[in-house]
Amino acid sequence: MANVTVARQRMMGIAALLGAISVFSAAYSLFPIGPTPEEKWREASQITLEHKTKLAQTAPLTDISGKIGKAQKDIQRFYAERLPARYSYVSEEIGKLASQNGVQLSGVRYSPAESEITDLQRLTIEANLTGEYSHVVKFINAVERSKMFLLINTVNLAPEQQGGNVTLQIQMQTFLRNSGPAESQTAEQSATVPERGF
Repeated sequence: MANVTVARQRMMGIAALLGAISVFSAAYSLFPIGPTPEEKWREASQITLEHKTKLAQTAPLTDISGKIGKAQKDIQRFYAERLPARYSYVSEEIGKLASQNGVQLSGVRYSPAESEITDLQRLTIEANLTGEYSHVVKFINAVERSKMFLLINTVNLAPEQQGGNVTLQIQMQTFLRNSGPAESQTAEQSATVPERGF
């Protein structure tokens, strides 16, 4: 009888253990410990996306010294090719454009000023522009396409008109580069240049 009792107790213990295992398995399936495979996949995808974003953000900094050197060379080339070194170069350029497009410039005045850009002097050019309307338009287009950097600030209709021609008051701007004493011209020297007509 005692053996049956012991055997029954053992069976009940085994049954309780199996029940506990079943309950634990069910709980784990419903409430798993740690991230699920889907969560792990989403986490890996997020990390990959963040990595790509960081690479894109730091890409402009790659070889930054080389890019700075190239930018400096581009600026120097722009100065050499498009900015005049002397007032006379500006006078020759706008005179040539006026002649090529059949218009007359009169009362040309040059006003130098300090520039916020190192080694550059701001130069404002004011003049009266007279000619047929179509020729005046061509001249303005030619100024805007000129290899010399010339920026048209204002164009106003002059108070007095002459016959079938149109007269405009035009203001342009450029920058003089500092190329050393051999090529530079001081503001005092430029002030002695009389008004010119083309």
